[in-house]
Amino acid sequence: MDRRLTNVGYHNAYSSPIDIGDVPIAVSLRDGIIDCMYYGSAVLVDQKGKILWSIGNPDRLVFERSLVKPFKALAVIREGAAKAFSLDEGDIAIIAGSHSGTQAHVARVQALLGKCGLEPHALKCGIRLPLGEDALWELTSNTATINACQCDCSGEHAGVLALCCHLGFPIENYLDTTHPVQKILENILGEFSSVGIQYKPTIIDRCGMPIAAVPLRELASRFLRLITLRQNDKSIDRLINAISTNPYLFTGRGRLLGEIIVRSGGRIIGKDGAEGVYTVAWLDKGVSLTVKVGAGIHKAALPVIEEAARAIGLDFPDVWDCINKCEFAIITGMTDSQVAGCL
Repeated sequence: MDRRLTNVGYHNAYSSPIDIGDVPIAVSLRDGIIDCMYYGSAVLVDQKGKILWSIGNPDRLVFERSLVKPFKALAVIREGAAKAFSLDEGDIAIIAGSHSGTQAHVARVQALLGKCGLEPHALKCGIRLPLGEDALWELTSNTATINACQCDCSGEHAGVLALCCHLGFPIENYLDTTHPVQKILENILGEFSSVGIQYKPTIIDRCGMPIAAVPLRELASRFLRLITLRQNDKSIDRLINAISTNPYLFTGRGRLLGEIIVRSGGRIIGKDGAEGVYTVAWLDKGVSLTVKVGAGIHKAALPVIEEAARAIGLDFPDVWDCINKCEFAIITGMTDSQVAGCL
């Protein structure tokens, strides 16, 4: 390994969270003593893009990760692939989400592929261990072979493959940035981007899909824009309905967003992504929050979401008793004065 390159990368990108505007957003405590401190940024916006609450840097660049998946599911609906292959609401939910990789999720992805005449080997998302306690326990209690269907991104990839099959595109190279299906996905994300944002996904996510880095507040505004157009767009209405009525296909039991959807009765939905990125939207209030935990620690997101809701008087369900404890430790958010004292 060339240590000079390693050191250059470290000092330029990671030497201090203050360099990108992140601030302490949460701490974990043991016997009243701070064990870990989590840096990050978050921003909550309304339908006009006005910032109602923020911490850290609302304009820091963030890799959008899996926050793009609902928009890809929307493309599957709009382009007619959902109708052509008789995809139901559960299929739409698993395309839009990041599932846990349980046997039920794997069966759903396999069935979705089967409707398109495809086998699991067509997936190019890679093979990864499933997410969440339930899926891992299932894996240890049977002799099932791990394959790409257990990957939390397999639903998204199956949806993109369905789009390719419906439109007559080749499936072998569907991840190439120059593939025609990627242009369709780029266009639909561009449609929901703010004026002045030139959306161009040129970065490769860990599952192989092209993504982009965009300002934090843009991620919040983009998701909110999707929701506010629901009444005038039947395709969006179907997408939102699929997510809100199939929360455990969209994520999985014990996963934060799935439990938020369930306990809010579908009034609050959102999407998470790798490395501590979360977007949560209150459908009945017309506001959306995006959180980025600087070090990618997912367990630091929940207290920030709770604090944002509390700050502007939004209702938010108590989910601490039903989420997997391996995903979210008992940690606490920080007040403005506490944050200021750390800087």
